Amino acid sequence: MVLKQFYEALAGVIQNKTLTGVKSTSGNSMNLATSYANMIMQFSKGMATVAGSSYTSPGCVVFGTGDKAVAFDDYRLSRDQITTLSGSGTVNCSFDDTGFTASSLLTVTNNGSTDVTIREIGLVMQATGNWYYLVDRTILDSPLTVPAGGIGQVVYTIRMNYPT
Repeated sequence: MVLKQFYEALAGVIQNKTLTGVKSTSGNSMNLATSYANMIMQFSKGMATVAGSSYTSPGCVVFGTGDKAVAFDDYRLSRDQITTLSGSGTVNCSFDDTGFTASSLLTVTNNGSTDVTIREIGLVMQATGNWYYLVDRTILDSPLTVPAGGIGQVVYTIRMNYPT
């Protein structure tokens, strides 16, 4: 589900102003100033990059162990971020009469010594400096277990419908 923070960022872009009080992934309040072009660049690059133990600029995909239902005002994963994964992917974006779809095929490697089970995925984008915000949080229909030292593939799709 595309989250409140993304819509707040988009509103700031449309209004060409800095937003104050947006919740970062750590729960702290931050200021957010960006341009539409920068936002689209962050979005597409972020969907092709897997975060390990830290977020990467301009954005990244994060994997977690939680399966709590998604809420519109979520600002972080519901459980721990899986920090032993690395990888990358390819992104395809398309527009149609009803909205925008971004889909990424991600190949992930578990660099840890134990199996990990991915239950949730999030897209994180950089606001400014070391501040990041969660754009989307999705619970997998079927969890994916990646064995220690093993490789897995995940298709991550975000769909944003135009208002009716």
